[in-house]
Amino acid sequence: MSAGGVLLLEGLVGIALGLITFFWPSITALVLLFLIAAWAIVTGILEITVAAWMHQVMGNEWMLLLGGIASVLFGVLLAI
Repeated sequence: MSAGGVLLLEGLVGIALGLITFFWPSITALVLLFLIAAWAIVTGILEITVAAWMHQVMGNEWMLLLGGIASVLFGVLLAI
């Protein structure tokens, strides 16, 4: 899977979680909190993966890597 494919997967995961939240409005705040935390962790992992691939190709991936790390940390803090 290429870096573009991983970013597409990241977007699709975000859209899927948004649709789940939209079509089940009775979802509780706690469940929504965990959905957002899971989305942040998955997004962060995918961004870190893309940054690793970009490092092999371009060598200028540090901002994407920092964003991925921040996203994972944010997700973990929400889950705690």
